[in-house]
Amino acid sequence: TRQQIETIEACFKEAIEKQDYLTYFIKAYTLSTRFFKELNKHLALYVLEYFDRTKYFSPNYRLVNCLIHIVTLLIHHPNLSQYRFQGACYRGMRITQHDLKQYKLDQHILNRSFLSATIDHPVAEMFAGEGEQSKMRYTSKDHRSLQYSCLCKYLIKQNSTAINIESLSTNPYEREILILPFSVFKVVNIKRNYLDDPKASISIEIELEECEDSNNNNNNNESESCPNILNRSSWNARPSRGHDNLKTFPVTHIVIRPINDSYSPRNQQDCIKQIIGFQHHHMYTLGWSDIAYNFIICNDNHDQQEIYQGRGWKYIGAHCRGIGIVGNYTSVKSMNIFKSLIQCGITKNAINKTFTLVGASEFRNIYEYYLNYFGNDTNFQYSNKASNEWVFC
Repeated sequence: TRQQIETIEACFKEAIEKQDYLTYFIKAYTLSTRFFKELNKHLALYVLEYFDRTKYFSPNYRLVNCLIHIVTLLIHHPNLSQYRFQGACYRGMRITQHDLKQYKLDQHILNRSFLSATIDHPVAEMFAGEGEQSKMRYTSKDHRSLQYSCLCKYLIKQNSTAINIESLSTNPYEREILILPFSVFKVVNIKRNYLDDPKASISIEIELEECEDSNNNNNNNESESCPNILNRSSWNARPSRGHDNLKTFPVTHIVIRPINDSYSPRNQQDCIKQIIGFQHHHMYTLGWSDIAYNFIICNDNHDQQEIYQGRGWKYIGAHCRGIGIVGNYTSVKSMNIFKSLIQCGITKNAINKTFTLVGASEFRNIYEYYLNYFGNDTNFQYSNKASNEWVFC
């Protein structure tokens, strides 16, 4: 309608005036208008013409150029990194047999448009039409289904493929993940539930796994020199309300502090519950923009350690720029995983080689313990430990 067009135009005008293309594009995209459908239809039809060198002239030149500009402004937006998503997300849809034939095991699929998914499984099931197979289209003669409920699971591996737009969307309850154009996925599994049970709540399930870029040397180098750091999606983090970039980079001070040192998680699932609780407390009780810590090391009762990303390498923590440690911080494994995280930061040029180890003033024990331990570590001599004096924040 004319009113919908004016609403979308207003979003783009505001984006230009405020130089914030990300916020207002997502607003326009998630409004209840036909904009997202028309945009994706034209991306799917025409965007590859931009890369076709055999075409010296395209009758759709202006349209193609406009589409490319929209995509480019979004994927190169300076604030995009704080919304990046990795992990599993779900897309619910209704498909025909013809649509289903496009999905074949081990086939690679190029995504040419924006693709809406969610980290909330029930939301995806709702969009798929869970339990509503009997209400979908079918042939009048033999009552054969023409349409099926379908749930797709996308495994996002790279950090430039998808963004979590929950905090920007006009429909935040959908917990939407937006998969960006030009990503490639491999079909790894197809389940036709309707063959075994015509009344199955979800008729078809498709699993797709992102194809990683073998030429991405940054990912390869990082994996060689860094421990496994579980990204924010692994613990179902809420999007941040905003971050302040570090004013000194690489950082010169690293803070260590125990978190709930009287409580020892039984397993890593316990760790995740704890971390979700930390973020909720920090954001909704204390009013901070995000979880306070840059990273969290969690040690469980089975002597297993994992590193979870909080604010990450580039952003200032709520109080001190630091690493929170859950569970037993005195074990050798705990020490070594802390050391590997620091070495990773040095390799990534995020931590100065002569950093100062800082203690949280109310937790002197862990500070003294780490100073003493690493004071005798011949492989950690590039650290000045505490610049010959104790430093607290």
